[in-house]
Amino acid sequence: MLAVSQDGVYFYDGLQRGVRKLTFDLQRESSVFGGAVCSPLAVFDRILCAQVGGLFDIPHSGTAPRFLASERAGPITALAVTASRAYWVADNGADQLLVRAITLPEP
Repeated sequence: MLAVSQDGVYFYDGLQRGVRKLTFDLQRESSVFGGAVCSPLAVFDRILCAQVGGLFDIPHSGTAPRFLASERAGPITALAVTASRAYWVADNGADQLLVRAITLPEP
């Protein structure tokens, strides 16, 4: 999964390497958040990460992720973010999907 932002391409690289950022010239790759599942992910001016436990805000500063919302219906299958809102789709059983949204707290 890839998420493009104004400063590069973000991607989830498995549990061992976590969320990584690649510059547009493909010359530099760096770790943003390691050792955690983060799929799907979305990037705007912040990085949002979906996990089994819910939705998290991954700060660019390297501090601990901030919990934003839980999803009890089922796995989050798609995620999108704007400057002020997050939207996601969750699997809610056979042939059923839920769409949810939250207003994001200040970074």
